[in-house]
Amino acid sequence: MAEVQESPEETKDATSDRYPCHLLVRTILLLNAFLALGMNEAIRGPTLLDLKDLVDAKISEISFIFMLGSFGSLIGCFLTGIILDKFSRFRYLILSFTLIVIGVTNSLLPYCPTLISMYICVLIGGFGSGSL
Repeated sequence: MAEVQESPEETKDATSDRYPCHLLVRTILLLNAFLALGMNEAIRGPTLLDLKDLVDAKISEISFIFMLGSFGSLIGCFLTGIILDKFSRFRYLILSFTLIVIGVTNSLLPYCPTLISMYICVLIGGFGSGSL
């Protein structure tokens, strides 16, 4: 008697036909991370005059936060590259940590009592932005 050979389609697992949902979840999380990054960078411009009034500073002094945010972003970019080379398994944990840093610094910014504390807050937030 001749043996009936099964076609390759019949031998597939039921799990191989499923959509890789973890890729969809990862894509949505990365989309939200970069949406948060864009909101973080865009919020400083419209609130600049209000931040100036909060700490009684001149516009030339408060606009220094743009440069500090960019400088923190540059430092964060380099340091995160070094960290991710050593701990690549934890890249999504590091991504979530940087999002927490961005959120905390943005929420603390209006409550900074002095201009120096505002500078430090923006520098740390820039570090988180550069990490993304």
